Amino acid sequence: MNSMIEQLKKHPIVLQSEKIQALCKPLRHLNISTFSHIRNYNENDFSLLCNQPDFVQNYAKKEYYKGDPCVQIKSESIDFGQYIVWDMLDCKGITAAMLQDSAHYNFRHVFTLVKQSAEYSDYFHFGTDLSNIAIHQTYINNLDLLERFTQYFEEKVSEDEDLCSAYSQRFSFEKNSTEVGKLPESHRASFLQSISGADKVPLSLREIECAQLLVCGKTTKEIAFAMNLSPRTIDDKIEALKSKYRVRNKNELIIKLLDN
Repeated sequence: MNSMIEQLKKHPIVLQSEKIQALCKPLRHLNISTFSHIRNYNENDFSLLCNQPDFVQNYAKKEYYKGDPCVQIKSESIDFGQYIVWDMLDCKGITAAMLQDSAHYNFRHVFTLVKQSAEYSDYFHFGTDLSNIAIHQTYINNLDLLERFTQYFEEKVSEDEDLCSAYSQRFSFEKNSTEVGKLPESHRASFLQSISGADKVPLSLREIECAQLLVCGKTTKEIAFAMNLSPRTIDDKIEALKSKYRVRNKNELIIKLLDN
């Protein structure tokens, strides 16, 4: 019997499963039935929390961590970006078997939020018991809600001594060669070279003035006063800027403006 199976007998995934399921209950409003959080420490260990203990026990029994890219691949070499749409990945061998098996535990059409730091990489997996692939549209349309849920989940776990212990009860493993379909780096470089200069967004003089005041920390009312316009007009200009820079909120807009 492998060590992960032994560890699970005293792990919060099993002993505190009702607490974890209660924390994940809000996801049902989005037709999301299954959630897990893997933290890869860039060494030879990882921590795990999941609201489906049967799924995790099967994961351990079949040693799927040997083919799980979120466990096997170090963060600095990952080409996943901020999100993983598992249905779109060209997975082979044990990784493909892991995904196929996941469906039996209501972990279908998995979507992952990826957050990386110097010490570890976080993978927040969302899955559904629905067979309809249209759930991906739900994920995309509600990215802000998924982000808020991960913050809520981590906060609640940190407040619970039993659940928080999962981050210290790490699972060890041996590194294997795990591959998923990735875009060659040379293709990315060629693409960026082809569109160099195309990322400059054209703005009107009034939009530039509004943007400059915005990055200086001015409020909508202050910008309206400075530009001798109504607050409603300034709101419209900010919405136009958000659309041009393809961002979802004012904070993301300010970051984009500062980068440009």
